[in-house]
Amino acid sequence: MQTGSSALTRTSTHHKSASADPWWVKWSLILLAYLILGVLVVIPVVNVFYNALSHGMLTYWNNVWNDPDTRHSIYLTPSSPPRSISPSPSPPSSPDS
Repeated sequence: MQTGSSALTRTSTHHKSASADPWWVKWSLILLAYLILGVLVVIPVVNVFYNALSHGMLTYWNNVWNDPDTRHSIYLTPSSPPRSISPSPSPPSSPDS
Protein backbone atom coordinates (compact mmCIF):
# COMPACT_ATOMS: atom_id res chain seq x y z
CA MET A 1 0.00 0.00 0.00
CA GLN A 2 1.33 3.39 -0.97
CA THR A 3 1.08 6.39 1.24
CA GLY A 4 1.40 10.07 0.57
CA SER A 5 0.62 12.06 -2.55
CA SER A 6 1.62 9.34 -5.01
CA ALA A 7 -1.46 7.26 -4.07
CA LEU A 8 -3.70 10.27 -4.61
CA THR A 9 -2.11 11.07 -7.93
CA ARG A 10 -2.44 7.53 -9.19
CA THR A 11 -6.12 7.21 -8.33
CA SER A 12 -7.02 10.61 -9.79
CA THR A 13 -5.57 9.73 -13.22
CA HIS A 14 -8.08 6.88 -13.67
CA HIS A 15 -11.11 9.19 -13.83
CA LYS A 16 -12.53 9.70 -17.30
CA SER A 17 -13.41 13.26 -18.21
CA ALA A 18 -16.74 14.16 -19.77
CA SER A 19 -15.05 15.12 -23.02
CA ALA A 20 -13.83 11.53 -23.39
CA ASP A 21 -17.37 10.17 -23.98
CA PRO A 22 -18.16 9.08 -27.53
CA TRP A 23 -20.04 11.57 -29.70
CA TRP A 24 -23.11 9.34 -29.90
CA VAL A 25 -23.45 9.28 -26.10
CA LYS A 26 -23.30 13.07 -25.89
CA TRP A 27 -25.83 13.58 -28.68
CA SER A 28 -28.13 10.87 -27.34
CA LEU A 29 -28.26 12.57 -23.94
CA ILE A 30 -28.80 16.00 -25.51
CA LEU A 31 -31.61 14.62 -27.68
CA LEU A 32 -33.18 12.90 -24.67
CA ALA A 33 -33.07 16.16 -22.69
CA TYR A 34 -34.77 18.07 -25.53
CA LEU A 35 -37.37 15.32 -25.90
CA ILE A 36 -38.21 15.43 -22.18
CA LEU A 37 -38.34 19.23 -22.25
CA GLY A 38 -40.66 19.13 -25.22
CA VAL A 39 -43.02 16.59 -23.70
CA LEU A 40 -43.15 18.10 -20.22
CA VAL A 41 -43.03 21.83 -21.03
CA VAL A 42 -43.55 22.81 -24.66
CA ILE A 43 -46.51 20.57 -25.55
CA PRO A 44 -48.59 21.56 -22.48
CA VAL A 45 -47.89 25.28 -23.03
CA VAL A 46 -48.90 25.05 -26.70
CA ASN A 47 -52.04 23.15 -25.68
CA VAL A 48 -53.02 25.82 -23.15
CA PHE A 49 -52.66 28.62 -25.68
CA TYR A 50 -54.42 26.61 -28.37
CA ASN A 51 -57.42 26.04 -26.09
CA ALA A 52 -57.41 29.60 -24.80
CA LEU A 53 -57.45 31.04 -28.29
CA SER A 54 -59.69 28.38 -29.91
CA HIS A 55 -62.72 30.73 -29.99
CA GLY A 56 -60.71 33.68 -31.20
CA MET A 57 -58.67 36.49 -29.73
CA LEU A 58 -61.74 38.64 -29.00
CA THR A 59 -63.26 35.95 -26.77
CA TYR A 60 -59.95 35.57 -24.95
CA TRP A 61 -59.66 39.32 -24.28
CA ASN A 62 -63.29 39.54 -23.18
CA ASN A 63 -62.67 36.77 -20.66
CA VAL A 64 -59.47 38.39 -19.42
CA TRP A 65 -61.10 41.78 -18.84
CA ASN A 66 -64.63 40.76 -17.83
CA ASP A 67 -64.29 37.49 -15.94
CA PRO A 68 -62.78 37.79 -12.44
CA ASP A 69 -62.02 34.04 -12.31
CA THR A 70 -59.88 34.32 -15.44
CA ARG A 71 -57.96 37.31 -14.05
CA HIS A 72 -57.43 35.49 -10.76
CA SER A 73 -56.13 32.36 -12.50
CA ILE A 74 -53.71 34.47 -14.57
CA TYR A 75 -52.48 36.14 -11.36
CA LEU A 76 -52.29 32.84 -9.49
CA THR A 77 -50.16 31.05 -12.08
CA PRO A 78 -46.91 33.06 -11.63
CA SER A 79 -47.48 33.69 -7.93
CA SER A 80 -47.84 30.06 -6.83
CA PRO A 81 -44.30 28.69 -7.46
CA PRO A 82 -42.60 31.17 -5.11
CA ARG A 83 -45.15 30.32 -2.44
CA SER A 84 -44.55 26.61 -2.81
CA ILE A 85 -40.80 26.88 -2.30
CA SER A 86 -40.81 29.52 0.43
CA PRO A 87 -39.86 28.29 3.89
CA SER A 88 -42.73 27.36 6.12
CA PRO A 89 -43.26 29.41 9.26
CA SER A 90 -41.86 28.00 12.46
CA PRO A 91 -44.37 26.39 14.82
CA PRO A 92 -45.53 28.45 17.77
CA SER A 93 -43.44 28.04 20.86
CA SER A 94 -45.00 26.40 23.86
CA PRO A 95 -45.19 28.38 27.12
CA ASP A 96 -42.69 27.41 29.78
CA SER A 97 -44.13 25.46 32.70
